[in-house]
Amino acid sequence: MGLLRWVLFQSGLLVRMAQQSKRDVILMFHGVPKQSAEELHDLLQWLSKHFAIVPMEAIFDRVSRKRGEKSSVFALTFDDGLRNHRTVVYPVLADLRLPATFYVCPGLIERAVTTWSWEFWCRIPLLSETCRRELLARAGVRNLTDGVAILEWMKTIPLNERRQVEDDIRLKTPGFAFTTEQRELYELMSWEDLLGVDPGLINIGSHTMTHCDLPVLNSEELANELEGSRAVLEQRLGRPVSDFCYPDGKHNDAVVRAVANVYRSAVTTVCGSVIAGDPPHALKRIGASLDLQRLSWLLATHTGPFHRC
Repeated sequence: MGLLRWVLFQSGLLVRMAQQSKRDVILMFHGVPKQSAEELHDLLQWLSKHFAIVPMEAIFDRVSRKRGEKSSVFALTFDDGLRNHRTVVYPVLADLRLPATFYVCPGLIERAVTTWSWEFWCRIPLLSETCRRELLARAGVRNLTDGVAILEWMKTIPLNERRQVEDDIRLKTPGFAFTTEQRELYELMSWEDLLGVDPGLINIGSHTMTHCDLPVLNSEELANELEGSRAVLEQRLGRPVSDFCYPDGKHNDAVVRAVANVYRSAVTTVCGSVIAGDPPHALKRIGASLDLQRLSWLLATHTGPFHRC
C-alpha cells in the first residue's frame, strides 16, 4: 500500500481525484508540536497550491445552496484552543495568508492547563493496574486495563458522576505533573493569545465552555455550554462568534437542535466531505495528517460520492 500511495502521489493522480470530486473538505487538526512546524508549512503550502482555502463562512454558504459548485474548496479547523495553535500554527497561517477557524473553550482559558480529556489522557496511564481494573469494572468492561476505554466511558456518564471519577483519579495520581512535551501539545491559549491573532484571518469558534460531552448534559447545563460560551467569547474578543464544534464529536438530534438555535454552523468528527444541501449543524470533516502522501490519499479516497472512512 505504501508503494502504491507513493506512485499515485508522485504521478499527481491523487490530487486530480480529489479535485474532480467537486466535494468540499473541512480539515480537522488538533495539536501541532513545534518540531512539526516545517511539515505543517509544507502541507498547507501544498494544499493552497492545489485547492482554494476558504473560511468557514464560505463553507456554510456553499452547503446552504441547493446546487453544488464546479470546484471543491477547503476549510482549515483546529480544535481545543491549544497554545501551539498560537505559537506554531498561527505563524504558518499568517505567512501563507490562509484563513482558519480555532475552536476554543472560554470557560477553561487561564483556569486550566488543558481540557479535562487531555488531562486524563495523560493521568490514566499513571494509575495502577488495580485502579484501572476497578474503573473498567464500573464501566462494565472486563479483562482489560486499557486507559482509552476508561476515557471513552468517562465521556458517556453524567457530568456530576464524571467529576467524581475525575476527583478519584486525581487522588490516585498525586505526583502527576505535565511533562514539557505534554504541555507543548495540550496547554491552552490565553486571552492574550487569542486577541493577538488577525481577526481577518482567524475565525474564533466555540467548542463549549468546558469541553463537555453535550449529550449527557441536562437542559440547564447544555444552555450554559452553548449560549454561555458564545456570550463570553464575543464579550472578551469583541467580535461575532457564529461557528461551533462538538467536543469529541459527540451529538444527538436534541443537541443539534439546541446548537442550531445559537450558531450558524457546527462541525463533527464524522469522517467525510461536504456538499450543497448537507445539514450545516452536522458538517463532516477529514482528520488531517501532517504526512503529505497520507493526506493526499485520504482526500482522494474519502471525497467521492461513495467514500468510506
